[in-house]
Amino acid sequence: MTSDFTKGSVWVLLVTVLTVAIPLTQAAKPERTGGGGGGGGGEEEAAAVDPPEFFWASFNHIDRQLRLQGKDLVTGDAVTPVFPQLFIGGEAVLIDEEASAAATDFSTNLGAVLVPFDNILDALADPAPTIRVLDGGDNYEVKAVTGTGSALFSAYFAATIKDVPEDYDFCPCGTDFTDLYKAADAADGAIFCSATQGISTEEYIEAGYGKPDGSAVIIGSHRSWSSEPLYTSTCYVRDISQVVNGVEEPQYLAPPQPVGNADHLLCVDEIKLLEAACGP
Repeated sequence: MTSDFTKGSVWVLLVTVLTVAIPLTQAAKPERTGGGGGGGGGEEEAAAVDPPEFFWASFNHIDRQLRLQGKDLVTGDAVTPVFPQLFIGGEAVLIDEEASAAATDFSTNLGAVLVPFDNILDALADPAPTIRVLDGGDNYEVKAVTGTGSALFSAYFAATIKDVPEDYDFCPCGTDFTDLYKAADAADGAIFCSATQGISTEEYIEAGYGKPDGSAVIIGSHRSWSSEPLYTSTCYVRDISQVVNGVEEPQYLAPPQPVGNADHLLCVDEIKLLEAACGP
């Protein structure tokens, strides 16, 4: 029997398609003139103030933040930093000002703007009574505006961003695991596990076995940044998925349940105990 596990991936880079900087210029100071009979002239121009620039950007799905690296994004000084206005997809998004100031070298204005995922969801996701979701696979214009100009680029959000369920200090699917996992039903040689395919349990874990009739029992838990958006922030017990018109349809043996990132690690421990193939 063949597993339908998919090898995970890490999303660290946003694809920068276009960068535009639009500067505003300051006029030079007028020439100073001397008084009385002294006369001493001279000319002093204000130091050039550059518009903001984006260098690169990345997602940190563990810390749940977007990092926008560049120059002149945060200016001023450590005591009185001056922050940009940030827009994603045309919507204003709040930045983490304290973290952004800490990530900036004010002697060069090189640094980063840090944006919590929750703030991106606040701006872009449709309000919902349960979990807000921003689907991956879309491009968004990211724009920073300061007093000296603006910079923008097109960013590809590869992975789904969603609210993370509350942690309850236990694996929500533990009872389902116990009730439905019956290793005696396994066909010979049909035990398989995502960990054996090089997938880090930091992302997700699945373990299971195939039955002689072609069905399977697959136990899984996925973190909020899993590369499989269908299962993010859930734990479950399922059969092998059906693919209908190119769309995966999970065949759940027990209803999926929301799982927080800390509770996911408890699920990992339970799954490893149940399936030796998932062990280190």
